[in-house]
Amino acid sequence: MTKQKTIAVYAAGGCGVNIGSIIEEQIKRKQASGDNTVFADIVIHYIDTSEANTKFRNLNENIYLFDGVDGSGSVRTRNKDVISDSVPDIIIKHPPGDLNIVINSTGGGSGSVIGPMIAAHLLSNDKLVICMATQTTGTIKQLTNTVSVLA
Repeated sequence: MTKQKTIAVYAAGGCGVNIGSIIEEQIKRKQASGDNTVFADIVIHYIDTSEANTKFRNLNENIYLFDGVDGSGSVRTRNKDVISDSVPDIIIKHPPGDLNIVINSTGGGSGSVIGPMIAAHLLSNDKLVICMATQTTGTIKQLTNTVSVLA
């Protein structure tokens, strides 16, 4: 018998946390309905600089919040250094799967930094990664952030 494959979802920043929680809820609904058709074990890891995005949700225990940081306020450079320094610790505490999916927005201040840094770290360690990013361009700041992520 072969070991069940794993999918690690890294839900980064407010947008990632929102999408990750929807995915987790869908998994729970499927399990509650008795549908046990499973092709992989899916583990969702929530990573954010702000507790505000996670504290009112019924999320699993896989949450990584940065110590001494309370959001980035759409400013990508605000927490860039602490995020960069923390990526190896994030990966140790929230290990990759056989397939890794990184979800974040490009317009915010946290997810637009956390997501690409996690993806780069995983890729540099020869992990299979799929990046999914929403492009948020409702304000000049969001547009600037989006261009910075994609550049």
